Amino acid sequence: MICSTANTPSVVRGDLCARCRSASWSDRNLRPGGWTGTAHESAQYSVRHTGQVRERLAPPWWVFLLAMVPPAMLGIAYGSAVHWWFGAAIFACGGIAMAVLLWRTSPLVAIDQSGDLLVARARLPRAARGLARPITWLEADDLLREDARTFTALRRWYSRQAVAVDILDETDPHSRWIFSVRDSQGFVLALSEE
Repeated sequence: MICSTANTPSVVRGDLCARCRSASWSDRNLRPGGWTGTAHESAQYSVRHTGQVRERLAPPWWVFLLAMVPPAMLGIAYGSAVHWWFGAAIFACGGIAMAVLLWRTSPLVAIDQSGDLLVARARLPRAARGLARPITWLEADDLLREDARTFTALRRWYSRQAVAVDILDETDPHSRWIFSVRDSQGFVLALSEE
C-alpha cells in the first residue's frame, strides 16, 4: 500500500505512514553525524544545547554475548566436519552479522534541532506534542491497559524509566507515546526547553 504524505496526520508525516508503516527515506532526518551524545553516556541531558538529544535503546552486553551462541555452534559443527578455518570464518561472519542486527534494530530516541521528537522511525512534530511527563513501569502498564492506541518503544532491559507524551493532533491514530529513556526527568526537561 502506498500512502501519500498529504493525507497522513502531522505526527507521522514525512517519516512514517501510520496505515502502512513504510518509511519515507527521502524525508528522514536521522543523519549519523547530526546528533550529540551517545546512548551510554551519562544520563544528564544538557538543556542549553544545540537542540540535539539522542539515545539508542541498545541491548546490554550479555544479549550481544548470547547472540554469539548460534554462530559459535555452527562454527564448531562446520569446523569439525570440514576444516577449522571454515568454522572460524562462519563464526566470525555470523557473530558480526548478529551484532550488527542487534545494533541496527535498537530504536533511536532523539530530539532534533527543530524540536521534533523522533522515536524509532516515527516523528512527532513540536506543534503536535502535548504534555510530557516521566512515568514508572507500573504507570506505563496502567496507561497501556487503559488505551490500546498508545505508541510504544519500551525496552525494560535498557532502563526502568519511561516518558509519556500526549498527542494534541486529533487526526493521529495514537493518543500518546510511551518510550524508554535512561533519565526520564532530564529528557522531559530537555523536551520542555526545546
